[in-house]
Amino acid sequence: MIELLCKLRNWLASLRRPASPGTPPPEAQEKTGADSVPAATSAPWLTPEQFRKAAGLPAVRAQDWYPHVLSACVEFGIVGPARVAAFLAQVGHESGGFVHTREIWGPTPAQQRYEGRADLGNTQPGDGSRFRGRGLIQVTGRANYAAVAAGLGIDCVARPELLEQPRHAARSAAWWWVNNGCNEIADSGDLRALTRRINGGENGLDDRVLRWELAKLHVGAEFV
Repeated sequence: MIELLCKLRNWLASLRRPASPGTPPPEAQEKTGADSVPAATSAPWLTPEQFRKAAGLPAVRAQDWYPHVLSACVEFGIVGPARVAAFLAQVGHESGGFVHTREIWGPTPAQQRYEGRADLGNTQPGDGSRFRGRGLIQVTGRANYAAVAAGLGIDCVARPELLEQPRHAARSAAWWWVNNGCNEIADSGDLRALTRRINGGENGLDDRVLRWELAKLHVGAEFV
């Protein structure tokens, strides 16, 4: 696995080498702002078509998300069939099929209880709504936003909406995944335990299992 990670990092670095002579200077190239598409555009172990099928997405949505998800997976070591299949299944469920990067707000009784929750770090009035779930894995609570901000070098505490952008939605999910031991659980093939780690319970387990089975089929994950 270490050798594979080294090869992947070298491959990603090669994509980020300076442009050859004749390439338009940065000021002449199209600018797309803070959410510009990352450098990684394809990988032999997760092609655009594999991603589309594994995530069960329409072609246009898959095209929009693929480079962001791929770069996040490479950056945080979510590589290999077991990890990729589990990641796609879990973030697919949490985001409603890569549709929602901001928690749909009622507020429901459960969401009302976000306010003042010390375990989420919601210590200031309005924190419950302000730090609602965002990103592909629905990072929730001031404390978690602060941790993501430190980990990714973006000020999503002052600007929580940053985690709604595809690039940061994917990176925040991958960062949270790695820093909460999800790679190791994915390696074991225990989706129930992985769901509990992410959700705190087993909400939506049936949908997560269906997405996992689909993802395994298309990324070649096999478990005994």
